[in-house]
Amino acid sequence: MKKELFLAMILLAGCTPEEQSEKLPEETRNAEQISFVSESPESTYLEQEMTFEAGDTLHITTNLKEGSLTVTLLDEELNPVSSEEEISGENDYHISPDPGTYIVSASGDEAVGNFSVEKDHS
Repeated sequence: MKKELFLAMILLAGCTPEEQSEKLPEETRNAEQISFVSESPESTYLEQEMTFEAGDTLHITTNLKEGSLTVTLLDEELNPVSSEEEISGENDYHISPDPGTYIVSASGDEAVGNFSVEKDHS
């Protein structure tokens, strides 16, 4: 019964499950990257712990049609070490932190489009 009801809802909605899932925001978080893709205005907050060695950089790439992004590096005591604020449009930034472990936070304010924050090795 539940399966039939689910299928009926999908048919009434006029799209397949695959089409529905494409409309949802996508996010990725791992030890090397944070990324986000959205087709509608979304406010989002993502954070990830990353360990940097000498020569590593944090590479921020944005392609936002609307809204903005703030990327902040926090030390182990949660004090801001570096920040790129209100990034919008198409941009490419690099931050070179001292070796250590940091919390990388990315905060999107009504962001439409995509952004990626990746650790690059030297």
